Amino acid sequence: MADDLHLETGVQAEAAAAAVFRQATSLMPLDVFVRSVAVNARVGHMLLLGAGASISSQMPSAANCVWQWKRSIFLSNHPGA
Repeated sequence: MADDLHLETGVQAEAAAAAVFRQATSLMPLDVFVRSVAVNARVGHMLLLGAGASISSQMPSAANCVWQWKRSIFLSNHPGA
């Protein structure tokens, strides 16, 4: 019985974590985020990546991220470019 309770609690915790993740990832569209960062350029920003976040695990390099972000900002300010 104690094992069943532990399993149920674990499943509930996973479901709650998944719900929080879905909500967090749906709060702000990417273009809004990119513009927000650009508008608040003087404010420090931090991006936290977990263990295993590397090029070998299909994460883009920092240089590639910066290039993509600059391109997104440019295109958001110059539609049709």
